[in-house]
Amino acid sequence: MSDTLIEISDLKVCFGDNVAVDGIDLRIKRGETFVLLGESGCGKSITALTMMRLLPNAARVKSGQVLLDGEDLLRLSEKRMRQIRGGKIGMIFQEPQTSLNPVMKIGDQIAESLIWHNKLNGNSSRAAVIKLLEDVGITDPERRYDEYPHQFSGGMKQRVMIAMALAGEPELLIADEPTTALDVTIQAQVLELLQTLQREHNMAILFITHDLGVASKMADHVGVMYAGKIVEKAPRDQFFRAPAHPYSRTLFDALPSRLKRQQEEQKKNRSASNGVLMEVKNLDIHFPIRSGFFKRVTGYVKAVNNISLTLEKGKTIAMVGESGSGKTTFGKGVLQLVKPTNGSVIFEGEDLTRLTPAQLRKHRSDIQIIFQDPYSSMNPRMIVGDIIEEGMIAQGIGKTRQERIRRVEELLVQVGLEKTHRMRYPHEFSGGQRQRICIARALAVDPKLIICDEPTSALDVSVQSQILKLLKDLQDRLDLTYLFITHNIGVVDYIAHKVAVMYRGEIVEYGDVDQVLYHPQHPYTRELLSAVPRIETSA
Repeated sequence: MSDTLIEISDLKVCFGDNVAVDGIDLRIKRGETFVLLGESGCGKSITALTMMRLLPNAARVKSGQVLLDGEDLLRLSEKRMRQIRGGKIGMIFQEPQTSLNPVMKIGDQIAESLIWHNKLNGNSSRAAVIKLLEDVGITDPERRYDEYPHQFSGGMKQRVMIAMALAGEPELLIADEPTTALDVTIQAQVLELLQTLQREHNMAILFITHDLGVASKMADHVGVMYAGKIVEKAPRDQFFRAPAHPYSRTLFDALPSRLKRQQEEQKKNRSASNGVLMEVKNLDIHFPIRSGFFKRVTGYVKAVNNISLTLEKGKTIAMVGESGSGKTTFGKGVLQLVKPTNGSVIFEGEDLTRLTPAQLRKHRSDIQIIFQDPYSSMNPRMIVGDIIEEGMIAQGIGKTRQERIRRVEELLVQVGLEKTHRMRYPHEFSGGQRQRICIARALAVDPKLIICDEPTSALDVSVQSQILKLLKDLQDRLDLTYLFITHNIGVVDYIAHKVAVMYRGEIVEYGDVDQVLYHPQHPYTRELLSAVPRIETSA
C-alpha cells in the first residue's frame, strides 16, 4: 500500500470567469497533518469542497485530478461519492452551530453516519454513538445523547462535530477552521483531541486555517495559499524557521507582538498618563433566575461581580477571558445598555448609573462601541454615508447636511478608505473595510472612550494588523481611550497598556501588560496563557 493517501494534481476551479483555485498540486500521506494556510478568499475552503464534491452550482472544475487511493474523486458517480463522504473522508466545518440540525437530538445526528456507512441500527447504533461521545471528551454521554445542540457550549458542539466526522472511521479528516470561533483554552483542548484521535486511528488530516500559531502546533507539512495558488510548500520546521515566499513572510510580519509594541512606544515617546477618564467602582450586574408557575426569583446569575477599574485618558485597558466570563456584559454595563445591579460608573466626575435617560443621552457621544461582526452591526439597506451620519444626526452634530457629508468624507479618509465609498452599501466591502466603516461611525460623534468588543477576532492576520495599527494611530492623534475586549493574547500584547483578566464575573488579575502576560500571579491567568498556541521550531 502506498504511503500517499490523497494526491491533488493541477486542480483548477472557476466561478464564471473568476478563478478560485488555480492549478494547485497537493499530496497528503497517511497519518500526517497537512496545514493549508492562507487568508479569506485565497481558495482554501473551495479546495476542500472540491475534494468532497460539495461545490456550489456556480462553480466548475476546469481541470485536475483528486486521487484517493488511486480513485479520481472528480470522476466518480454521486452514489459512490456518498459512500466516500463520511466514510473515507470526514469533514469538520468552521461553525458547528450552523452545521447541526437544531431540532434533532445530538445522538441521532451522529447515528445517521453509522446507519449509512456501518449499517448499524437500534441499540448497537446508540452504543457506538455513546462510545464516540466518550472518545471526544463529552461527559455523561448516555444523557447527552438525547440533548439538542442549543444545550451544548461552543466547544462541546465542536466535539460533537468531531464525533460525527469520525463516525464513519475516515482515512482523511478535513478540518476547515475548526477552532476559529473558540476561546483559547477550548481551542487547545480541541487541537489536543484531534492529535490524540489521529494517533489512535492513523488518520491523515487536512487542516485549514489562517492562524500561524495553530498551524505550528498541528502541522507536519505546510502549504501557503494566495490568490488560488499554493505559493509555498515545506515541512513544518523548515517553514517556521525560514519562510521562503514573500507572502509567507508578510503573514509573519503581520503578527501582533510585544516587540512591535515596545518599538512603537520608543518612537512615540509618549507621556505616562493624562489623568483619569472613567472610574468603575464595585460594579455588579446580576440577572434573576425565575422558576415555578409564578416565575418567582430563586437565585441570580452573577455575570459581573464587584468589579472596580480605572480607565486613564489616552490609554488602552484590555479585558481578557473566556466566553461567559462577563467581559461583554461589563462593557454593556459601562455603556448603560444593561442596568447595573449595584456600583457606580463615574465618567469625568459624573455617575452614569444615576442619570435619567435624557441626561444619559447627552453622554452617548462620549462613549461608543465597535462590535465583533461589522456586517451584522450595519443596516444592509443603508449606504455607508447614511450609516456614519446617523449618529451625528441623533447627537445634533453638524448644522447642515453638507457639513455632515464633509465630516463623513473626512472620517472615511481618516480610517483609510475613500470619500466616494460613502455612496456604497456594506456588502460591497471586505471584512476589514467594513470594520473601518464601523470605526468611522464610532468616531463620527467625537467620542472620548471606545469599547472595542472583539473587533479583530473575525479578521485575517494581515487585516487584523491593519485595524490594530489604525486604532493605535487614532488613539495617538485623538487621545482616545479604549476598553479592548478580547481573548486573543497576541492582540493584547500589542495594543494594551493594562490588562484585566476576568473569570466567572470577577477580575482575578489586573496590572501592566508586561506584568500580567509575562509574570502572571493567578492560576487562571497562567492556565489561559499556557493554552495559547506558540510558533516554535525544533532546534
